[in-house]
Amino acid sequence: YMATSIPVAEAPDGVETDDEPEFDFDALIAGIEQYALNSVTRVGPGGDQLVFSAVNARTTLYDTAVYKLLEAGPYLIEIDVSNTSLSAAAVGELIKSAPQLKRLNLSGIQIDLGTLEPLIGLNSLESLILFNAPVTEDLLPVLGELKQLRGLYLAGSGFSEEQIQQLRQSLPECSVVGDDYLFKHQPKQAGDAKEEPSDPVK
Repeated sequence: YMATSIPVAEAPDGVETDDEPEFDFDALIAGIEQYALNSVTRVGPGGDQLVFSAVNARTTLYDTAVYKLLEAGPYLIEIDVSNTSLSAAAVGELIKSAPQLKRLNLSGIQIDLGTLEPLIGLNSLESLILFNAPVTEDLLPVLGELKQLRGLYLAGSGFSEEQIQQLRQSLPECSVVGDDYLFKHQPKQAGDAKEEPSDPVK
């Protein structure tokens, strides 16, 4: 009996194998931070999730930087582009690229239907912050569809108390914070009567 060798099949050109190189997060982060210094943090057990905050780049972050950020979209769990000059269209594209997104801060920037509609199917999203964002009435139905939210912050957005109450009814599992909540929880001035703490907003 003579043993014969069995040839090992090689993967054809262009076919991926299990021995793929590790994703180069350092190169990705370096590319993003050319536009927004110290803006990206690696988190998660394996460091394979990203948090982006534009707090150090609010006056220098423009739409051109977003297209570099799109490469990071699959790894982003938190995005803070508050008080930047990004357009509503650019923010909408960024949201579409981030299926793992849990927290989103759009305070003080322009938003429209194209910005918020991608959030409806984003089941991982827990917190949406729209402080001082000019939210128009036509966005109310979209916000009411975000059943996955646990926190929605709308103080300074221009919504009336009636509209805020409407959202609280639409989102019973979410804490909806409007101007009324902030007014109740402002620090008391010296000499003011002490107010009993109120129940958490639902």
